Parts: sequence; structure tokens; C-alpha cells
Amino acid sequence: MPYIILCTISLIGTIIGGILYMLEGAIPYGFVWVPWECTSFLLFCVTSLQEIAAVTIGIIVNIATETTVLGFCLHTCARFEILNHRLQRMIKGEKEGMRKSSINNISRLSKYVSFHLCIIRLAEMINDVFSPVIFIQFCISILIYVYCWAGNEVTLKSVELGDEIYHMDWILMTKNEQLDLLMIMKRSTKPIKFTSSFLVTLSLESYSNLLKATFSAFNLLQQL
Repeated sequence: MPYIILCTISLIGTIIGGILYMLEGAIPYGFVWVPWECTSFLLFCVTSLQEIAAVTIGIIVNIATETTVLGFCLHTCARFEILNHRLQRMIKGEKEGMRKSSINNISRLSKYVSFHLCIIRLAEMINDVFSPVIFIQFCISILIYVYCWAGNEVTLKSVELGDEIYHMDWILMTKNEQLDLLMIMKRSTKPIKFTSSFLVTLSLESYSNLLKATFSAFNLLQQL
């Protein structure tokens, strides 16, 4: 919510600033070049409104891109939390003697295995679709930390699922159910990673490496 308020204030401020430029008789934002002379009042108004609209659309697209990628990362994390909660609740039902039949439990556990595979496919699809966008945003955005944090959270959640299953009372389950859980644990050993194209993996380690490279380059330039 605070981010939405901040973006709304920035958008309103940008529009008001453009209007103030127009009232002063100048092209909005002062740094725009147009390939024609704004000699007539009509041409000046059309050009000014075009610049205001272009900057406004740019702000909206940038906000939509950043919130969409971040939202999908958090959605993937939430899916892992839901899967973990359902598995914990199923084990709790086993301990309370709420088991109905072995066939029913196997069928129910197979749905959790399918759900886990669906989460992995969702993450892979998100990464395939937004990888070029993440790469561009990673190069030009000041919110690099947000992307790295979100990608790091997805990686941690995908790995933590195997640890959570290991600490369950899986010994109460049948051998077939244990094998299904083992399948999920085995797949969890391969973490989900979001990448910015083929260049950088979104993680806090990548962010720290980027900071180190930046400071190294800055120190090198100071010594020249």
C-alpha cells in the first residue's frame, strides 16, 4: 500500500509539473527535443500534451512491470507455504487417527505431489516469460535489491519445503506415502532460480557481488 501511494503521488506530481511548464510557455520537463518548431499555440499544446502523456505512460508501464514480477515471485512463495501447510495438516490428521483408508490417503498425497510439480512449472513459466524484462529492469532500475530479494525468497522457499517434510512425523505414514514425500524432497534439492536472461541469478549473493564489483570499479576510477 505505501508503494502504491508513493507511485500515485509521483504520477500526480509529474502531471502537475508538466502543466506548470505549459503555463510558463515551455515544453514540459525542459529536456525534450522535438523535430519541429512550436511556433503556434495549437502546436505547442499538442506537443506538450504528448510529452505529458508519454511520461505518464512510461511511469505506469514501469510500475506495472516492477509490481508484476515482484507479485509473481511472492505468489510462488505463497504457493510453497500453502503446500507446506496442507502437508502439515495431513500429518496432524494422521496423528489424531483421522485416517479413512490407505487408498484415499495415497490419492490425497498424489494431489500434493502434483501441486508441487505445478508450482515448479509455474515458476519456470514465469522465468521464461519475464526473463528478458527482468534483464532490462536489472540494468536500468534502482530497485535491483527488490528483484534480488524476491528471487532469493523463491529459492529459499523451494529448498525449505524438503526440510519441512523431513521434520514431519512421516514415520506414521505408509511406505507408498513415504515414497511420495521422498519424491517431493528429492525435487526440492534442485532450487527454483529466477534469472535475468542468461546473465544473473536473482539472489542476495548476486546483489552483494554486484555491490562489490561497483565499489571495485569506483576505486579503480579514483586511482586513475
